[in-house]
Formats: sequence, structure tokens, C-alpha cells
Amino acid sequence: MVVLALIAAASLLIDPGDPRCSAAALEEAVRARLPSVRVGEPSGGDDLRASLLPRDAGFSRDVRRAGEVALHRELRLDDCKLAAETAVLVIDRFLDEIHWAGKPASIEPLPALPPAPIEPLPEPPARFEFGAGPVVWLGAPDDVRAGGLISATVRAGGPFEASFLALGSANSAAGFFNVKQGAVALSAAACAEPWLLRLCAGPMAGVRASLGTAFVRQASSAVLWQPELGVHARAAVRLGENWLLGLQLLGAAVPGSATFTVLGSDARRTLSKVDAMASMSLAFRPF
Repeated sequence: MVVLALIAAASLLIDPGDPRCSAAALEEAVRARLPSVRVGEPSGGDDLRASLLPRDAGFSRDVRRAGEVALHRELRLDDCKLAAETAVLVIDRFLDEIHWAGKPASIEPLPALPPAPIEPLPEPPARFEFGAGPVVWLGAPDDVRAGGLISATVRAGGPFEASFLALGSANSAAGFFNVKQGAVALSAAACAEPWLLRLCAGPMAGVRASLGTAFVRQASSAVLWQPELGVHARAAVRLGENWLLGLQLLGAAVPGSATFTVLGSDARRTLSKVDAMASMSLAFRPF
């Protein structure tokens, strides 16, 4: 049987102290700070002798090697225990500097590698869509008209998009008046894309133009412009890489009221304060 033992090649000896600060204080601090160093047992090798003695203005700490002073420090401290702990910190650094055989070499763990920086994903490029389709325009319960819709949409990044909408309706005849209407609007929407669908909804603001023509004694016409506020929602399914087929729903309210009248007669037509439109449209993404 072979037995291997690791024996320190040198010892740190503590000289007797002073009644005001005994050698035990320094020895206790050394054992706590340097547990791998053999203390108080001569080895016959490169032994060192340390002492901590009180002075008029603090403490004097010496380390002797082969009978000669190798390290001397004056500590401006009043407390014996604090002076002993401070002295050991200086001794520890000194032992490393001289590569003293009595202090076994230690392998310090490598510092943890910093985490790799997480680079943000690049923003998707802006995408444009151009769409068109037929519209069913409901201006009043008994006023349902056909029309058309064209749209241009830009998706600037993330789940948001903005659209320009232009709509026009066929003629609506009632009494002595024929009315044709059109509207242009801008909308901003938040979107989600589950599976092959694209679902978007958001506010809309625009203006409605109404061309009224009256047939009383002679034909006459006028145009009324009215602001509109509402919502725009759409659901589309992707058809390949560049095409979408979708349903668009628009609802808008007109603040105030507007009426076409003919001077000198009782003929009049009041326009609806609410518009509801539905369109089945086909959109194309050129890039």
C-alpha cells in the first residue's frame, strides 16, 4: 500500500505578544484567513516568524525570515482584533509575492463567461398591399346600394398597419332626389395572423362627399362634404405568397346632419348619419 501525504514545506510561527494584545489574537486571525498554512509548528524549512506588538500610536507588525526582518508595517489602529485581521491581510499578500513554500498554491476558478449578447431580430421590411372589390353600402335601413372599394395598405413593422380607403356608391333615388356618395378615409389597425389568416381592426377617419341632383321644375345639383369617424375591420386569408382574399367591414358616423333642399318647394332629402359598408376584396402584395 502506498500512502501519499501533502505536508507543508514551511510554517508560520507567531512570536509572543504583549499583555495588551496577545499572540492568540494574531494566531486566530491567521488560522481564519489562511487555513492551509501551518501555524506554530516549526518545520525546519523556510519558516517565517510574525509578531504584532502595541505601540504608542497603534501597532507594529513584523515578519522575519531567517532572522532578518522581511516585512515591517505600522498600523494606525486602536483595537487589537482589528489590527490582527488587518495584519493578516498584509501577510497574505506578502506570502503570495515571495511565493512562500508554506502556502500551498490554489487554483482559482475561472470567472464565469459573460452571457452572449442577444441581438434583436431585424425589423421586417415595410410591406405594401393594393386591393379592390365590390361594396354593399347601407346608408339607411331602406337605402342599400352597390359600389366599389380600392385600398392601399402599408405594414410598417410589428402587428400594425395603416390603410388608405376610397369608396364610391351607385345612385340612390328617393322622391325628387338622386344621391351618389363617395368617401375617402385613413385607418390604423392592429393585426394578428393565426394560421393562414390575417385579422385587423382599428379606428378610421375620413370625409364623405354626397352629390345630390333634384328634378323639380329643372335639374339642379349640389355637393355636401361631411367628416366621418368610425372603425375598420378586415379578415383575410393568404392565397400564396402575394395574394389575399378578404372581407372588409366599415362603420362610420357623421357628426351633425345635412339635407338637400330646393328653394321655393317642399322637396328635401336628409342624408343618413350612419354608414355601414361591407366589401369582398382581393389584395396584392407586390413585394
